[in-house]
Amino acid sequence: MGIPIDLQVTAGVAGIASIAGLLLLLAVMRQLLHGRVRAAARTAAATGVLAAVAFTAALLLGLTPLTEVIPPP
Repeated sequence: MGIPIDLQVTAGVAGIASIAGLLLLLAVMRQLLHGRVRAAARTAAATGVLAAVAFTAALLLGLTPLTEVIPPP
């Protein structure tokens, strides 16, 4: 018995989004070091959008059960 395919896809999406987010945050730090505050703010906003889109896509595709995100009362 292997790992279910939905968990493999979820892990892949989360891994790629994490790496992309890390690279974007490194770009923010580099921009701040060069004094480009406005560009850093835009890049930080893009990082947040990337995280939100990846999370929403995982929910919409059913790759992350909603009960794991919002536990029942």
